[in-house]
Amino acid sequence: MKILILMTYYNRPILVRNALASIRKAAELYQDWILVFGDDNSPIPGEPIVREMLPEYLDRITFINTNMSFNEKIKNGLAHGKYANQFIASCEADVAIILCDDDELVPTYLRDLATFFISRPNVMYCYSKVHIY
Repeated sequence: MKILILMTYYNRPILVRNALASIRKAAELYQDWILVFGDDNSPIPGEPIVREMLPEYLDRITFINTNMSFNEKIKNGLAHGKYANQFIASCEADVAIILCDDDELVPTYLRDLATFFISRPNVMYCYSKVHIY
């Protein structure tokens, strides 16, 4: 079961490092995932951070950048929803999750998510608990 991780980023390099480290840790237990990393035209670009943190996984990472100014965002709305829908529709993933740049996965998350959906083929979507620490 392939899991699509959609991650949005804007100018929080320390937090996104933690999120990416959590993907690395979860990947030790579950390998069938892809990442779409969306940078919302951040002054501190996120792509170099991803390349540094996940160099062995670059073949399964897609980078997008909205390249929109603040005024364009106000006029046209945020583009991440549009990009998320495009990637969900066009990739071969079975399940999609959104991981914000200030969130982290528990190490067993990807494995347990796949197990959940494999054992419950009639379930279309689910929510998970939030751990605050």
